[in-house]
Amino acid sequence: SEMRGWGGENLDQSLRSWLCGGEIMRAPSSRIAHMWRTKDPRTRAHYKQHNGAVIVNKRRVVAAWFGPFQALYDREQMGSAGDSDHLDLSGIEDVQRRMKCKPFVHFLHRFRDIYVEAAVIPTSVFQLREVSSGLCLAKASYGGLISLETCGPGGEEGHKEQLFHLANRIGRGRGTALRGGRSSDGHSCCSGIRLWSNHACLDYADNMGVHDYLCDVTGQNQNQQYRLGEDGFIVHGDKCLAPGQKRPNVENARLTDLKNCRLLRGNEGRWEKLGEFEPLEARLYKSELEKEGLQDPAFSQP
Repeated sequence: SEMRGWGGENLDQSLRSWLCGGEIMRAPSSRIAHMWRTKDPRTRAHYKQHNGAVIVNKRRVVAAWFGPFQALYDREQMGSAGDSDHLDLSGIEDVQRRMKCKPFVHFLHRFRDIYVEAAVIPTSVFQLREVSSGLCLAKASYGGLISLETCGPGGEEGHKEQLFHLANRIGRGRGTALRGGRSSDGHSCCSGIRLWSNHACLDYADNMGVHDYLCDVTGQNQNQQYRLGEDGFIVHGDKCLAPGQKRPNVENARLTDLKNCRLLRGNEGRWEKLGEFEPLEARLYKSELEKEGLQDPAFSQP
């Protein structure tokens, strides 16, 4: 009852359905349209939208449903809307008690084909250093480009622009980041490389170099097929990720390029992981699985 206007209520409705004994079904014959506001009076809004309503509503969803996963909530990204401790959650908490709603980990486990098999929750995160240059793979500050820069601090509190992990499901008949198409523990990840805590994956290349783009978690996007082999080469089709042209006006930095693997010499285009670690989201997921008696082969306890 404390939701304001619109925005974020869809998240509450979804989690309330899946965690409280319901499910959401799609009718194959359904048709959905969106009506844009125009000068036509028939499209005029019949309600008043509160300033900051979307931010407050999302904060309410996180505080009410995420449990321990609330630690992952990025306050800087969501903006300032007051501390979640001061939100009145009594209405949602009453619903949770009445309907015996389950903790958030059940939602993640129910949709593990996305969160686990597409590595939205990665098992490990790392920097990637190109051996011949000694520079680290990074998201450039402009143009959606992937570049090579001086390696910064690693680890969970390190340079977010230089932290990557394997991601995206393995599409049928596609090249993969795990040799053989399926891992030994039976889950279907990974076919690409993703920036940690980001929606961007390595994608297409043009005359400027390799770009990042919104990840396709299904693994069907051919542009995002990047396989990190045991030999240290990152293969994309019949080409390998390697240093490209120098970045203009940036000292000791280069762009990246896709080059013929057979023409690479020495350690050019060979990558090594630095500072590999298990991120907080993986630790929380494992801990909550154990509490709830759930099993996940990708996160099996030692």
